[in-house]
Amino acid sequence: MKATVKRSNSFTILAATISAAVLVVANISSLNVAIPELSRELGASQSDIQWMVDVYAFSLAVLLLPAGALGDRFGRKRMLLFGVFVLMVANGATLFTKDLEFLGASEAKLVIALRALSGIGAAFIFPATLSTITTTLPENKRAKGVAIWTAAVFSGGFLGILLSGALLENYWWGSVFMVMAFLSLGIFALCGIFLPESSAPEESNLDPVGAILSLLAIGGIVFGVMEGPTKGWASTLILLAFIVGGIFLMIFIKWELRTETPLLDLRIFSNEGVRSSSFALLIQFSLAFGFFFVTVPYLAFVIGYGPLNTGLSFLLAAIGLFPASLAAIPLSRKLGFRIVGTFGFLLLGAAFYIGTTAGITNDLQLLTIVWILYGAGMGRVSPPATEILVSALPSEK
Repeated sequence: MKATVKRSNSFTILAATISAAVLVVANISSLNVAIPELSRELGASQSDIQWMVDVYAFSLAVLLLPAGALGDRFGRKRMLLFGVFVLMVANGATLFTKDLEFLGASEAKLVIALRALSGIGAAFIFPATLSTITTTLPENKRAKGVAIWTAAVFSGGFLGILLSGALLENYWWGSVFMVMAFLSLGIFALCGIFLPESSAPEESNLDPVGAILSLLAIGGIVFGVMEGPTKGWASTLILLAFIVGGIFLMIFIKWELRTETPLLDLRIFSNEGVRSSSFALLIQFSLAFGFFFVTVPYLAFVIGYGPLNTGLSFLLAAIGLFPASLAAIPLSRKLGFRIVGTFGFLLLGAAFYIGTTAGITNDLQLLTIVWILYGAGMGRVSPPATEILVSALPSEK
């Protein structure tokens, strides 16, 4: 059942959903800058630090499909608010890990557990944001809303690093979690007041068997990727994780093609628009987070930037990101996504190639070119790919 929305409410709906989406991504990137201080203060091992950063995305990945189905069934606003509440509690509880050590785990392990809980909250937030935009905004504002949502998602990564850098420059590592908890509280109120409820219970497929299979498939593969660099790619544990994940992935695909109520209707990938846009988004998000993963330690440990300067550096990408995002969908409709998307990937390729020439000196001019090209490339590809993906499917999906 689709919610009816007054046109005058479009701005507040977009503001609320974008704020929630930015919160999810900022929670991923904000910890990258805090790694050195977390390692020192908590006495965390390399494996602990890796899990602190990655377990959030791990929980988000394995629960995304079931959480999206629950939103369709019971209400997207309801599930989004639940997710924001969980995120707020998990971030707030991280401030008291020292007091929780009586539970038998080290402070580092408690931080990891609470980051996993944050990822569970994020899984309920993220699918509800885009589906709320596409089902509640007027049709003439939907494409622009998707473009703004996409640009905001990528900018959330920059904002998370900037906010974390500013806090760590002046306060202790817990300030990052404290501010995220307060931001979650504010966004909870914003979404509670301004978002309409929407759902599609007749089209939602909870598919508990499919949900369990997807958890095991994604969980095994993601675990292997995360632990491979530490345990060794040829180690028994990592090989077993990939084998288990691959087996359950094949079972998941077979089950989804046979069941009458699939969690993910794989037949949608017979649509060329769905296939091409999904692949483009997969490549782009891989490049985006790879860029964060490489650039943050480069700025911190090679160039010698402090947390704040590291965060400020990423704002340069916004110079290319926002203009490119707003123009991407109109250009794609005029010239075709193949031309616009290819140009965007060429810009990304140019950014990474120029980045390979960076040395150990602070060449601000070179880095500025890299960031602007990176932002422009992201802005050229993602909005039209997302819009094609959304428009290629019936509204109830």
